[in-house]
Amino acid sequence: MDLEKIEQQIEQERRILNQMAAEHGIRDHRVIDQSEQLDRILDSYLQYKHRKRREPAHKLNENC
Repeated sequence: MDLEKIEQQIEQERRILNQMAAEHGIRDHRVIDQSEQLDRILDSYLQYKHRKRREPAHKLNENC
């Protein structure tokens, strides 16, 4: 999964979470579950970005 797709998914999950929190309150189990889902996506995003930063420049150029 590339960064753009992960960023789009983060934005979508963030919107859903905000809407659910407004409707049900932040202590509702559905809101907590959605928050955990967003946390997992953010973790994936940060891990992916970290791996890309650590790759040598010649490897990045080969992928283009």
